[in-house]
Amino acid sequence: MDTAVGSSVLVRAFRLALSVEGLQPKTISDYVRSLVQLAVVWTQALPAVTETICGAKRRIR
Repeated sequence: MDTAVGSSVLVRAFRLALSVEGLQPKTISDYVRSLVQLAVVWTQALPAVTETICGAKRRIR
């Protein structure tokens, strides 16, 4: 999911699921912040992971 609209919907759904479970607002905030940080790191790492797995970029010597 690469769109801002898609990711914001997922974050809101996650927040709602946590609140339905009865977690405290501070805990929900912490979990959502961690989720967003993970998404940023994963988005930055994804090209390197894809390159490693798929061999998309080959070294020419």
